[in-house]
Amino acid sequence: LNWPFHHLSHRVDSDSASGSNPTAEAAHAEIDVLRRQSLLHGLDAFKARGLQDKSVIMWTNHIADGPSHSMKNVPHIV
Repeated sequence: LNWPFHHLSHRVDSDSASGSNPTAEAAHAEIDVLRRQSLLHGLDAFKARGLQDKSVIMWTNHIADGPSHSMKNVPHIV
């Protein structure tokens, strides 16, 4: 699609409207996988340095849902 990430998160080629483009949704899901893989890489680095049991890691986002910018039920992984 060659859209910026913000447009992908809205599922339409806009930063204010909401849509349901299946290609944008799939691209956003692929980006989410890459983000989780990056988190795992960071956790592996902490473990390799003996920090696994000496740290608290929290992964979150500032919004719960891209298209609506909802602040309800913001996901947190601790």
